[in-house]
Amino acid sequence: MSNVGEFSMDRSKHLIIGNGKDITADIKSCKYSSSTKKYIVIFNNGKTYPYSYASIEWIKNPEVLNPDNVHIKSGDKELFNIKAISVFHAKAADYWHICF
Repeated sequence: MSNVGEFSMDRSKHLIIGNGKDITADIKSCKYSSSTKKYIVIFNNGKTYPYSYASIEWIKNPEVLNPDNVHIKSGDKELFNIKAISVFHAKAADYWHICF
């Protein structure tokens, strides 16, 4: 198998959307095989599944925002003590990863 890309779980640097759903937290590793043109995804529970190229959106190199310059609210409450913000620009939406 020829691996074009692989990652081990670092949610601040990688986001993997599988069939339209964020599956990053469930993944132990992900590899792309150029010979089969599929992603081989190993989940934290040890199960391995092949995904077609069209089923996976792997977003790398997110936009990093300075938490001192951004105010974030959840409902009507402002969130404090934010240490890092990464914004992943996917095809359908933006996904924010916030570390406290």
